[in-house]
This record gives sequence, structure tokens and C-alpha cells, in this order.
Amino acid sequence: MDTQQITKAGEWLPSENRNRRILVGVQIALLWAFVCTLTLDQKMNSTILFGVLFSLLFSIQKRNLVSYWTHILVFCSIYFAQLISSIYSANTHESGFVLEKQMTMLFIPLMFFLGLNIQHRHFLFLLRAFYFSVLGICLYLIGVSAEQFYHSGLEIKEWFVGDNLYHAFSKPIDMHAIFLSLYVALAFFVGLNWLLAKGQLWKKIIVFVSNIVLVFTLAFLSSRVVIISVLAVLFLVFPFFMASLRQRLILMTGGFLTLLIFYFVIKESSFISDRFLNKTNDEVKMTSFLRPYSTYNPINGGATRADRWYCALELIREKPLTGHGTGSE
Repeated sequence: MDTQQITKAGEWLPSENRNRRILVGVQIALLWAFVCTLTLDQKMNSTILFGVLFSLLFSIQKRNLVSYWTHILVFCSIYFAQLISSIYSANTHESGFVLEKQMTMLFIPLMFFLGLNIQHRHFLFLLRAFYFSVLGICLYLIGVSAEQFYHSGLEIKEWFVGDNLYHAFSKPIDMHAIFLSLYVALAFFVGLNWLLAKGQLWKKIIVFVSNIVLVFTLAFLSSRVVIISVLAVLFLVFPFFMASLRQRLILMTGGFLTLLIFYFVIKESSFISDRFLNKTNDEVKMTSFLRPYSTYNPINGGATRADRWYCALELIREKPLTGHGTGSE
């Protein structure tokens, strides 16, 4: 009898095992390319993601559907809700376009849970690849900004203005400042988790300094919602996962330095302080104002965030459970 064909139930044959290792290696390589290009060319990144999903077609296992059915249901539920609400949408043409555009919300979690089988060490490798790719982009942007500052002959206070921060800061890589801020914030927490885990001291020092670079980048990108979210998670969520005094000391040190950096940048920049203080206050006030030349004429005033919330609440009151249907925005 050919011993190469003898196998226990649920185990791979030697040839199948070799093919599986090759396939997993290809998937990890594609995922590595995907996480490393998130902040670069979006067409290239989308093409790589398509390659990842295509490779998952060859590793789909039915048993994963049984093992992860609750995960799949949770992650795909948003798309299912949109699909159901499209039935009573007043704008069926637009709802079809929205459902087509957002099909990734259905297929990505479905394909990943059914076909992706990587070990924990591979997952850590991908997280750290993402971390250092974002760090590299941050260093590049800070370098470009520092070079421009050096040649400008301006003082720091004169440099920290709207022409050099926010969208202007992320312009060299042609990416929206808020989207880049989200990636930087995620990388910051990946680094923080790395600091809290056990490991060699010299690696922790490198990650600690790298996280300071990420915090400065967040300040220069000046996204209020992202910065406020980072501080909220840092002080209101992370402490619940601290199991030792050492971890709490690391978190307190990191949180203090983060606040110190934000305070320094806000103090030196009239643009950022105005965004966080004056503009935020203006945008959340329900004040009635109408510009004479404006075509926008809602009941409660102009186009501030508070006005949008006001209109949204009115719509929610009309149909609190079913909403108005996908595509009826």
C-alpha cells in the first residue's frame, strides 16, 4: 500500500499539505503587499486586494462556515440590513448603485472567514508590516514638511498654519488627511499593544520612539474626530485591559506624552487651536444663520454639523425603526 495516501480523517495528504503551504505563502505575500500599500496608490492597493480575494477562492473550507457562522453573520449584517432596506427605498436606482459599490462589506468578511487560514505569528507579521509601512509614510511626510520649513525661513508659529498642515501635510502622497489619520491611529494602537507585550527592551525603545512620531503626525494632520477618538480609547478603553502595574505605568507614560505633544502642537499653531476650539464650538451650536447669497435654506440654519444632526434627528423621528431605505440619502 502506498504510505503517501494513508491519512487520518481531517488531515492533509503530503502533496495536499505542500500545495496548501504554497497557497498560504502566496496569500501572506499578497496580504503583506496589501497592508504595505494602504497609504500609497489606491488603484494598486485595490488590485492587490482583488488578488487576495481571488486566492481565497482556492482555500475555502465548508467547515469554516460552521466554525465562524456567528462571526460572518455579525460582520455581514450591515450589508444585509442595507439589502433589506433597499426593498422599500424611494430611489431604487440609487439603492442598486449603493449595494453594488458596497459589496466588499459582504464579500471581504465572507471570504476571509471561509478561506483564510493563517497562524498567529503570520497575523503578527502582517500587523507589524502595516505598522512600519505607516511609520515610513509618516517619516517621509515629516521630512518633506521639515525641508519646506527649513527653506521657508519662518518661525515655528508662522509655519504651523493651514497652508502647511491638515490636507497640505498629506498632499505629497495625495491622500485625504482624515483617511490617513485613521491609518496612523490604528498603527499607534498596534505599537502601544507591542509595548505592553513581553519582548526585548531595545525593540520597545524603537517602538516607543516610533509611536511619538505617529502622534506628531496625527497632530499635523489635525483631524479632530480622530484625535478625540484616540484620546478616548487611550484613557477610557485601554485601561480595562491592563493586567499589571508595569502595563499601567507604560500606558500612563504613553498617555502623558501623547497629551504633551498635542498640547505643544496646539499651543504653537493658531490654525490647530482655532480648529479644536473656535470651529468646534461653532459647528456644534444650533444657531440660526443664513447667508443672503446661499441656496441652502434649512429650518435651523446653515451647513454646520449641528444642522445636519438636527435634520437627521427629524428623519429618524419619522421612521425610527425602518429608516428611509438604502439609496435615499
